[in-house]
Amino acid sequence: LYLNRRFGWINLLTYDSGVNKTITFAYNSFSGSDIGTRQFYFKTEDTRGYGANTSIQNFYLDKDDVRIDHLYGNGSVYNRSALPKLNFKVRIFDTDRNQSLGANRQGIFYLTKDGTNYIATNYYYTDTSGNLTLNDITVDCSFEVGPQKWKAGTKDDNWYKDVNSSEFMFTVITVNLSTNLL
Repeated sequence: LYLNRRFGWINLLTYDSGVNKTITFAYNSFSGSDIGTRQFYFKTEDTRGYGANTSIQNFYLDKDDVRIDHLYGNGSVYNRSALPKLNFKVRIFDTDRNQSLGANRQGIFYLTKDGTNYIATNYYYTDTSGNLTLNDITVDCSFEVGPQKWKAGTKDDNWYKDVNSSEFMFTVITVNLSTNLL
């Protein structure tokens, strides 16, 4: 079996002999750079040196599917008078390989400040457990008081499809203003 990866053709070096025999090939060393249309062909040769090749065939290597699981931040309350930082966390799980993503996979958070319109954060990166954490955005007067929404997902990662979590909620409160006249 010859396989065309992003850097050219490779021979998977499987040798076997027999008549009407089924040979199974397994290859799992693809990377995110290999995503897209790839090619393969088979080459056969008998003991006398006669051989034949199949025609080149195409296959498509797709990004892995993911699931986003909430860890914390849904239903949280922030008093913007105290200038707290948002604290949201999700775990991203590779459903094709049945494991968490691991470290340095690219994701993003979306949140509202007016209760309706989402804004995107900068990119964040997963930790070794596949957790994506947002904890550096200050809840200030740019956030309206009341219920707000957030979600998280993979975004522009070489290996994983762009997928968003369910929608989660947080609430912004404030201390009532008071005045003193002297």
